Amino acid sequence: MLKRKFFHMKKNKSKSIIDILSMLLVLAAIVSGFVLHKYVWHFHIYSNKLIWYVHEIIGLSLIALITIHCIQHSFWFRNFTKIPAKRRRVTTIFLVLGGIVGLTGVILMCGSRSETISHIHYIIGILFTFIAVGHVIKRWKIFRSLL
Repeated sequence: MLKRKFFHMKKNKSKSIIDILSMLLVLAAIVSGFVLHKYVWHFHIYSNKLIWYVHEIIGLSLIALITIHCIQHSFWFRNFTKIPAKRRRVTTIFLVLGGIVGLTGVILMCGSRSETISHIHYIIGILFTFIAVGHVIKRWKIFRSLL
């Protein structure tokens, strides 16, 4: 029994670390994304490669952490059909938006200069931001207890 309890505590600690890192990376992605938007779309400056690289590294790291987060919550996904539609609707939208942002980001990283993909990435990224903030606010007591 003690071994099982220790494993459960260790698992919760890793979930907490992933959650906190994800929250920080979402914030960093938002800030770096808006900086890119300001300089690229308003001033047409493509030369600052450091901002691009930082945003790309943050984005790839965020994709990895969200994937790990979803794996950690595999129980939720296995019981998806048993969860009331009201509770799973927002999470499903959140995952779909995150997937679109990640996919369009990877396409842009691979060299696409498509304005359409860039606009989709930006607009869906803003929607993802609002839902991510709501996701964190809904769980704020849990995050606060971790800090």
